[in-house]
Amino acid sequence: MLMSQQATDIEKRELFKRLADELAFEALELELIVKKNERANPCDQHEVVEFKPPSRRTRG
Repeated sequence: MLMSQQATDIEKRELFKRLADELAFEALELELIVKKNERANPCDQHEVVEFKPPSRRTRG
């Protein structure tokens, strides 16, 4: 995401933004798969959060 913000070329900016969104989505899917396949552990403090693409995020 940082590269998309720093890119001076509009096409590169959009490309890096799409890549950042895709990588965030893939990371979330992987996290969900790992959580689904691991044993229940009451000491586990990990939390899966909903992925919101930058266009849908709210500031505040």
